[in-house]
Amino acid sequence: MLGLAAILAVATAEAPMTPPSQPLARRLYGAIWDDLQLNAMIGNGNRIAALWYQAGADGTTHPLLHILDLRCRGRGTRRVCHFTLFREGGGATYLGEPAPDRLACTARFRRSRTIWGIEHIPPTRGGHSQTAMRCEGAAAPVARGGATPCLRGLLQTPASRPSPDR
Repeated sequence: MLGLAAILAVATAEAPMTPPSQPLARRLYGAIWDDLQLNAMIGNGNRIAALWYQAGADGTTHPLLHILDLRCRGRGTRRVCHFTLFREGGGATYLGEPAPDRLACTARFRRSRTIWGIEHIPPTRGGHSQTAMRCEGAAAPVARGGATPCLRGLLQTPASRPSPDR
């Protein structure tokens, strides 16, 4: 006989992915940016995302970085979300390595009191914890309008975006 926890796990795994409410979405966007920055600084398990993030700060153009198509499932203090990371300006190179401009990502989130964060796996042999965000290069979808969360933490429509020069 299945326990309540097992039934909830199965029900959550089969639940459809939907956009979160705007207040929750803003908190999840913040958690994604925090994890990307930490990952870029210490290399905690998501090399392609660190490369994507660092290529956005390399050089003089400083292209805008965006989180697109955030969709989540889960309840209470946990969520699993899929999203796309997009860097304006096309592919780039960082320290001689190619960095795609678009990544398809999945992350496990957990809320602690009022703060949402991406889960981290404790280190096995010293060092740093490992992020539970996983990303891979993604193909560009058909273009569509709408608001996109940008690295500056603002919701911007394509027409209202500031210059990529910070």
